[in-house]
This record gives sequence, structure tokens and C-alpha cells, in this order.
Amino acid sequence: GTDTGDRAELPFEPSGSTWSAVSIGSHECPGRNRCPQGDGCFAELARDRAAQAQVVVTNLHLYGID
Repeated sequence: GTDTGDRAELPFEPSGSTWSAVSIGSHECPGRNRCPQGDGCFAELARDRAAQAQVVVTNLHLYGID
């Protein structure tokens, strides 16, 4: 498994079809409050950490989300 949800942390490279079956994009995500996995979601946990940080380094695409 992975501690952060980062694909690069996996000890193997999943096939494209496997990754498609277990991953989700931001346009498909129902959000923390409507998802049964919302409290443990890696993206939501990262968002929480970023909200508490004093400095966040991001790119223009991520800056415009939310």
C-alpha cells in the first residue's frame, strides 16, 4: 500500500487498467461529506495539511481548484 496515496510509493507499477479501476479524478469525486471513504481520503488529508501550513507550493492548475 501507500501512506499518502502517491502512486510512486507503490513497490510495483500497476497496469493502466488496474490504476483506472482504483483511482478517481477530481471531477468524479463526490467530496468528503458525501463519500464513504471521505475521512480517510488521501486528497482530503493533503488538503487539510495544506490548510494548516504557513507556506504552500503549488502550480497554477491546483491553485484554481476549489
